[in-house]
Order: sequence, then structure tokens, then C-alpha cells
Amino acid sequence: NFATYATRFDTFYPGVNVHVLTLAGNFKVPFQREFILWMGICDASRETCHNILRKGSGESILLAVGGAEESLDAFPGKYKLTLNKRKGFVRVALKAGASLVPVMSFGENELWKALPNPDGSRVRQFQERMKRLLKFTAPIIHGRGIFNYHFGLMPFRRPIHTVVGEPILIDTAYDIETEEGKRKV
Repeated sequence: NFATYATRFDTFYPGVNVHVLTLAGNFKVPFQREFILWMGICDASRETCHNILRKGSGESILLAVGGAEESLDAFPGKYKLTLNKRKGFVRVALKAGASLVPVMSFGENELWKALPNPDGSRVRQFQERMKRLLKFTAPIIHGRGIFNYHFGLMPFRRPIHTVVGEPILIDTAYDIETEEGKRKV
């Protein structure tokens, strides 16, 4: 929804320049690297986040906070958010003095069907090992084909509804190493 102008984000939020971020490992895959650079996507390192936010007012970053962990629990009709141990984005916002805007898209889990991977299963164990070794993992998914609607890698045609919450205003930058900064996190 935010990587293109298809949903008229620029009309609803004029003056906000969104930088979509992804894992640095995605830049190591040949041809994929060129595609994501062409799309204007940046890596999600802390340094990149600070550099973008340092540019000033109107610059924003878009992070999928749940990451690989959350992707393993993405099944149609089910939402399991992974937020408990994810506070790095809060530290980045506090250090930059940037507001946090909660966003949730409903319908993303309906775009593909995933192979069941309950905790303790061999599939889940393999995915967890892959996540530990490579810092990312991939759910085993299928969607529709180009000329058929039963099997392929194209997403199923399902609506996605995105809800943008009220900003959590951060009035000033904080030194996150001090006691006050640690309390804010």
C-alpha cells in the first residue's frame, strides 16, 4: 500500500515521503537487489533509519515490525502479532524525535495459502533453523497462477484494508542511553 501511489497515499498525506525498508540480506540476492533498489526500498539497519529521519520534517520510514517471526504465523483468517520483544523501532523514533504512527493492514494473510507449521513440527523446526542462520525465513506458500486460479505464486485477488492510527507524538529527541530515555522505551 505504501510502496506505490496506487492507494493515493500522497493525496491523503501530502508532504510525507515514505521510505519502505527491508532486511539487508535482500540486497544480496542477484536481480532482486536491482528490483528493490529500483522500487526505492532501503535496508532496515538502524544507521539507515537514522540517516533518513535526520533529513528532517516529512521524512518517514516504514517497518514491518513483526518480521520473520510474524510471517511464520500468517495464515488466512488469523492474525498473530509479534511485538513483545520488538522495541528497536521505538528507540530509533525516540533518538530522532520522530512520531510513531501505528498502521495495520487487514487482508494480507488472505493473499496466499501457507503450509501448516505448528510449533514443534518439522516444518517449523526447519524454518526456525533457517531464521537463526540466515536472519530471515520464508513461509511455504502458494497462491494462484497467471492463467489458473488454483496454484501458483501470484497472490489471490483479495482486498486489503489499511487502517492508519493517530500518531504517537514524540515532542523532542531523547538520549536513549540515559535513565529518562530508557524509561520512555
